[in-house]
Amino acid sequence: MLDTVGRLLGEARDWPERELRVTAVEARAGEVEAFDARSGVKLLEAVAASCAVPVVWPPVTVAGRRWMDGGSRSTANLQLAVGSRRVLAIVPIPLAVGPHPSAADQAARLTEDGARVTLLSPDEDARRAMGRTMADTARGPAAARAGYEQALRVVTEVADTWGR
Repeated sequence: MLDTVGRLLGEARDWPERELRVTAVEARAGEVEAFDARSGVKLLEAVAASCAVPVVWPPVTVAGRRWMDGGSRSTANLQLAVGSRRVLAIVPIPLAVGPHPSAADQAARLTEDGARVTLLSPDEDARRAMGRTMADTARGPAAARAGYEQALRVVTEVADTWGR
C-alpha cells in the first residue's frame, strides 16, 4: 500500500507549508484523526491510512495503531471545522454510510454555529460523468470536464464564502 501511495504522491513526500489535514479512522476504536504536519506522522503514512478503504485495502499501521479510510465514518468529516468562520467543503460523496450524518447535515450544524459554509458535491452532470464506480479511470476525462463546468457555475458562490 505504501508503495502504491508513494508512486501516486510522486515527489510530494513532505507536508506542504499550507494547512493540510488528512483524515483516517482508528480501526479498533472508530476514532477520527486528522493528521497534519504537527502530528508526527509522515505525509505518505497519513495518505495511505486515509486511502485504506475497507474491502479494497487493508488498514495501515501508523504510530503503532491500525487506520482506515477517513470516509469510513463520514464522507465529509466537517466536524473538524467546528469553530471556523468560513468553510469550503468539497465532498465527492455527500451521503453518509450507515447512521452517520450527511455532508448537508454537517454543514447545517456549522451554519447554526455561525460559520459561512459552501458545500460542493458533484451535480447531476458530474455524477453522470463519474458513473457508479469511483475507481473507473476510463471516466476520468469526462468527470474532470463535468467538474470544471460545475466549478464555472459555482465560482461566485465560492468567492462569496471567502468574502472576496
